[in-house]
Amino acid sequence: MINLQWGTQKNGQIDRLLLVDVSGRGDYLEPTAAAQFKRMQAAIRRDVGFDLQPAPGSSAYRPASIQIDFFTERYTKVAYNTGLWWNGSYWTKKPGVAVAAIPETSNHGWARAVDLNISQLDKKAWAWMLAHAAEYGFSWATGKASGEDWHWECLTPPGTAVAGLNATPLPKPQMQEDVMSIIQVVDVKPNPVYIVAPEFIAHIPNPAALAVAKANLATFDGVHNVTTTEFNAQLDMLRIPVNQAYHFGGHPVGYSWSRESDNAAQLAAIAKKLGI
Repeated sequence: MINLQWGTQKNGQIDRLLLVDVSGRGDYLEPTAAAQFKRMQAAIRRDVGFDLQPAPGSSAYRPASIQIDFFTERYTKVAYNTGLWWNGSYWTKKPGVAVAAIPETSNHGWARAVDLNISQLDKKAWAWMLAHAAEYGFSWATGKASGEDWHWECLTPPGTAVAGLNATPLPKPQMQEDVMSIIQVVDVKPNPVYIVAPEFIAHIPNPAALAVAKANLATFDGVHNVTTTEFNAQLDMLRIPVNQAYHFGGHPVGYSWSRESDNAAQLAAIAKKLGI
């Protein structure tokens, strides 16, 4: 199996905010792999009219919990030496099922492998993939070895600049107090746009707001559009009150919040109440 390890990331334990959803339904890939996939997807659609997509199910990034589910559904514990050891036991594959990697060793756990909606029965599309997929960094070597037409892996090293697409991952949160702020950047009715920590993460809830942000933000390359769910998860991780992130209080353009100033305000209010 090709080693697709990604820097210091741990297989099946990658923060989803570092990944890119390539289908809009939760099929996450490492950013460079995602950019390459989108380029390949556009090219095969242009050349042969095939709509290349991740197959239904957990087809791209697989966290450790999903890898465990896949493995235990397809393998059973045995008392003799099969050469396949995991979690304190030997295992053997059940008949009539596809192979599965030992949990936390799957290349899907690096977010650089994806199972696609393609097979050799799709003659034109299959011929195109064999001829051109490598141009976009994708290999069928592991899939071919295991008899899986659908399994493809991106060999382009993470962080490689990909022409025409922004393959920059979301940076990890900057935990210093001075940058833990929420700033409303663009007020697009009815949805304002906020960023959390300058040049870190932006919540841009609709296409119109996104277009205005691109047109007006000089630092747009440093921020990233995320879904409401992802944005709320990030707020929770950073311990930022959710009501500070939305227009509940009618925050004006340029409004900002930081934990340091919020804590100071709370202490001042307590002191006032106590008459200190």
